[in-house]
Amino acid sequence: MKTCPPRSGVTRLRRATTIGSLLRNHEQDRARYSVEFRIRTPQGDERILKMHATNEFDERGDLKSRFGVVMDVTEHHQRQDALDKERTRAMRLAAE
Repeated sequence: MKTCPPRSGVTRLRRATTIGSLLRNHEQDRARYSVEFRIRTPQGDERILKMHATNEFDERGDLKSRFGVVMDVTEHHQRQDALDKERTRAMRLAAE
């Protein structure tokens, strides 16, 4: 599955970035990390996903395992966009 470029406020990834290459970019992270990205489903829908992940290293410092959770945050972003739009509209009306 390939990622799609996100809108503003979301970590930007190149169009050709895959989930595997995204994880490789964080192989040496010792702290928990989070990344948001867009995907296009096989049905053609665009979704925004947020991944929280933590790496585990062995005694030598080599990556031993990775634990992560991916959540669909599309509706959260849609609600936030609608709220921002209404806030802008209300401020414009108040200024008139």
